[in-house]
Amino acid sequence: APRRKRRESRATEDAKATDQAAVMAERTLFAVEAKDDLVTNQGKDVAADGSIPLTLIINVVVFVLGIIYYQIHRPRNPRFCFPRIYLKDKVVTFCSWANFSWPLRTIVTNSDTVAQRAGMQGLLYLRFQLFMLLFSLVVTAIACPILIPINIIGGLNPDSGFFETTSSNVPVQSTLFAAHTTLFILFTFMAMGLIAWYQQIYFSTRRRFRSRDFVNSHTVEVRGISRSVNQAELYQFMSLLYPERVASTHIGWDAEKLLNLKMSKRQAIDHISHDEALLFKKGNRPKHRAGRCAFCATCLGVRKKVDSIEHHKLKLIYTSSKIGRLQKGQFDGTGMAFVTFNDAKDAHDCVRRFYTFLDRRKVINEADDSALTSKLRVRWWNVQQALNPDDYYWENFRIGYIQQTWRKTVIGAGLILFALLYSIPIAFLASLESMRDVPGLGIVIRNTVLLHPIIRDLFQGFVPTMLNSLVIAILPDVLDFICKYEGPHNKAEHHSSVMRNYYIFIILNVFIFPCLFIGTIDSLVQLF
Repeated sequence: APRRKRRESRATEDAKATDQAAVMAERTLFAVEAKDDLVTNQGKDVAADGSIPLTLIINVVVFVLGIIYYQIHRPRNPRFCFPRIYLKDKVVTFCSWANFSWPLRTIVTNSDTVAQRAGMQGLLYLRFQLFMLLFSLVVTAIACPILIPINIIGGLNPDSGFFETTSSNVPVQSTLFAAHTTLFILFTFMAMGLIAWYQQIYFSTRRRFRSRDFVNSHTVEVRGISRSVNQAELYQFMSLLYPERVASTHIGWDAEKLLNLKMSKRQAIDHISHDEALLFKKGNRPKHRAGRCAFCATCLGVRKKVDSIEHHKLKLIYTSSKIGRLQKGQFDGTGMAFVTFNDAKDAHDCVRRFYTFLDRRKVINEADDSALTSKLRVRWWNVQQALNPDDYYWENFRIGYIQQTWRKTVIGAGLILFALLYSIPIAFLASLESMRDVPGLGIVIRNTVLLHPIIRDLFQGFVPTMLNSLVIAILPDVLDFICKYEGPHNKAEHHSSVMRNYYIFIILNVFIFPCLFIGTIDSLVQLF
């Protein structure tokens, strides 16, 4: 009997302890849920309004600050921002009309003025950007008042901040996706229509330039010519095709040192004209820091400033003498040549006759001298309209097609690798909320990022967008420097390479890699 009583008392004590543990667990769970509800209720109003409005306000503030900085910076650099009135008596201040007239001049400037100052390639590029802006404005005006309310009404994740305004808030089985599909089809047809419109403008612009008698309209550029050909042989062959209509021929020589000296001579001439204009305007002779380490030497008092006009005149005489001595030597060809005709129509006809491989075969059959034709490698010629001399990178003529291809491949591979590595932190920030249940990392995310809806919207919505915008804004200048390594022969090739790599990065960094990494992260989170 005493043993039975002790067993019953022990069982009663164990039952009481179990009940007390269950009560403590329920209290703890209730406290955690109450804390989560408190945080959610406190930020409920902020979460509904802290996504797109907050991002819009920050973007507008950044845009306004950028415009103000740009307007303050322009009058302080009149030589670059106002080159036409820099050496005149007119002074540009912050409040002057010349400082604020650039938006109106951008709108009212006609295509003829742009064509005269920027050429055909510049005009086509500006029209392409205008078409992209037009498409973006139309898409924004149609999509914002339709898609954002539909995404919010979807109701899959109410009060989820930024994601409430995206298509991820709409269930997969919902009929609201029909609006997304309809607008996607509409925008696709709009894009195809704009592409067809731009093609018509592109070819009409080229026809207009061919009919004009502008600078270098009589000259054509020939690529793929043999490096061992001299100017007399090229002139002889072109005279067979166009008797008494060829004015001159010129071979692009591989003379980098000579080109550098000619560029130095041209810079000296520009400095002299600029300094003389300053002397006429201000009455004081400009000074110049000459020699190596000129800035440090003049600041330390080791060397004095010299007269800028006299210095550049002496430099011009010295450079001209060196150019004269180098021009007496022999140079190798670069595979490029220029042919000038007496009439612009003959130049355009030459471009058409060498346009395709079949056209070149007809030219070869018309020529009587087969030995000269084979030496010139006419079969591999690429004839185009010559550009302005200032638009060529003369020092890159020695870089051939194969070497250019290898350099483009290296730069493209590096760009893809950079886009891949840069997309990882962007995808990680965009998926912070889905990783709240990951052991270890989830505790840090809940106690930092998910502590308040504003912090959550900043980290998940605004910070990735600002990082992408920052890279997209800086990348063109970086690519402009890197793509010079490809060895482009003219500015048009250089700018097209910049645009090609830029749009490749945008497609990879905005569409492909983020979707890939976000889907991978979501799949890994499901394991926990």
